Amino acid sequence: MMRDQNETKLALGTVQFGLNYGISNVCGKTEEKEVVNIIETAWQNGIDTIDTARGYGDSEGVLGKTLRHPFRIVTKFPVSADTPQKIEQSLRASLKALGTENAYGFLAHDADILIKCPELWKMLVGLRKKKVVEKIGFSLYKPEQLKRLIELGILPDIVQFPYNFLDQRFKPFFQKLKSMGVEIYARSVFLQGLFFMKPCQLSIHFESLKPLLKRLQLELPDKDDLAAWLVQFVLKEKDIDKIVIGVNNSQQLKAILSGLLNQYSISVDTDTNIPEELLMPNLWPQNIQ
Repeated sequence: MMRDQNETKLALGTVQFGLNYGISNVCGKTEEKEVVNIIETAWQNGIDTIDTARGYGDSEGVLGKTLRHPFRIVTKFPVSADTPQKIEQSLRASLKALGTENAYGFLAHDADILIKCPELWKMLVGLRKKKVVEKIGFSLYKPEQLKRLIELGILPDIVQFPYNFLDQRFKPFFQKLKSMGVEIYARSVFLQGLFFMKPCQLSIHFESLKPLLKRLQLELPDKDDLAAWLVQFVLKEKDIDKIVIGVNNSQQLKAILSGLLNQYSISVDTDTNIPEELLMPNLWPQNIQ
């Protein structure tokens, strides 16, 4: 396969390795033998970063069994790790499961824990000084979190937040983050698979999004093409350093990588005033269909 220069901006998300994740996922948790295939495909195509977390089921343990290449690993500690001791314990557990002595990145899975307990940041800085982790930071869900953390003087090496065709809430912060030397990781590029769901099958909660989703799927009826275009949309943002994508099998990853070489012509414009209850999966109804 021809190598595209943008492939190195991709990072492999691994929540599917430990959990049955994604609203359009009909395959369930990825089997270990398929994880090996995904990882090998990623490495052979220039993807050098893996994103995981303590909260992703046994994802870290699966990675510990299957990694055969020197990937940069970014992991996260849960909100339950609300003391310095618990943060250190979480990191030790992650490193043990992953079978490594250090990690590239160590993030708060939800930045609210740092807003609630700013003193925990000193612990993360200490871990970085010890070189157990190279970079520290946090994962965000709302722009208000980032505003507050900057006010508190908590400035990350890495920040991760959702960014996709529908959700561009964090774009106004790109320039400031880059001026501070922060690595920007975009996640939720597929919005947990919402882009691939048939609009007619979605509940009334998504009524205002259905026309837009329908137009997108009419222009790109092939799911692989739609997935590749969604990644391309985020790749256009030069300030984004890594785009975290998750797949259920190696064929999906190969299709996305192949699709990145294509030129898609799309006439669908996004709406920048989409309410958060449609952009944030934790605010979706339990049954979305």
